[in-house]
Amino acid sequence: MTHKKETAQLAARTRRLCVMTSLFVCVVATHAQPSEQCEARLPTNLGVTKPTWVQVTIVVTGDCVPDNNIKAIINGDETDPRPLDLKLKDGEYVATFPWADSRKIRFPDARARLFASLRFERSRTYCQWSTQGKPGDKMEPVALFKFPCDNQHVHQVDIDTVASKVIPLTYARRIGMSPIQHDDTDCDSCIETGGSSGSTRVRSLWAPNETLLLQFGLRGPDSKAAGLLVFSAALTTPGVFAFATSPKGQRLLVAGPKIGRGKSQGDDTGLAITLTREDIRMQLFVKLSAKGDLPVAANDIYVEVLKALDSVSVKAVAK
Repeated sequence: MTHKKETAQLAARTRRLCVMTSLFVCVVATHAQPSEQCEARLPTNLGVTKPTWVQVTIVVTGDCVPDNNIKAIINGDETDPRPLDLKLKDGEYVATFPWADSRKIRFPDARARLFASLRFERSRTYCQWSTQGKPGDKMEPVALFKFPCDNQHVHQVDIDTVASKVIPLTYARRIGMSPIQHDDTDCDSCIETGGSSGSTRVRSLWAPNETLLLQFGLRGPDSKAAGLLVFSAALTTPGVFAFATSPKGQRLLVAGPKIGRGKSQGDDTGLAITLTREDIRMQLFVKLSAKGDLPVAANDIYVEVLKALDSVSVKAVAK
């Protein structure tokens, strides 16, 4: 069977699944205005010109400081978390660090604002756009963020693969807008990405408010690429994991409705689900919509990757 014919057959299978199942809703992706969507724009001139050094200043308020191990995620890049060395200044806790801007359009241009979120030991914040602070000592531009403490319950998600070759694993996660603040620093929705090879860990996932998409075999994270829906923020499109309510009213992490019996194993601390190659092949591959709507059914299933992939184990642990 030729590669072209095999790809066409898999694409046809995906379309049939999209029509047959009532668990996933197929919609056409629409794109929000850049001023609303917090998503990193890849550098277009990296290595051609010197970067512009930006001083990132983060202010944290609340009783989570200074007894917390806090990290900042800048422009959605979870491969480069920045630990915060917070110092008390004028009644607020402040941390500063340099960040290299190698984009074609750079901060402080209004079209090149930065966005950020924070990771605490057992929680995370929503994403915010930067505002422009006063220039630093060396007259460098200053991207200013102000975050309150957040205390949501989060999960740590560990992903491992069994395969005939090392398979790059990347992920894209999306969280919506904070229901509390509504000003020009709020992100309408926020996409953050990360990954590694063979196995990866997603920290501080705020399920069920976040969507998590797992991707196989890509050279780097790509929120527009297809992937396996692990967690979904939309009740009508459940992922590998879902939530149920116990008779006592407690929220329970369970296997999604499309996961067969015997695929999951759990205890009081978390739940692990193992999917075979055929399980993954039969799952709908989806991709994130830039506007934050329901995921979109995708036809581009990774044929070559699935040939090498034996199984994927996904474990979610409450923190």
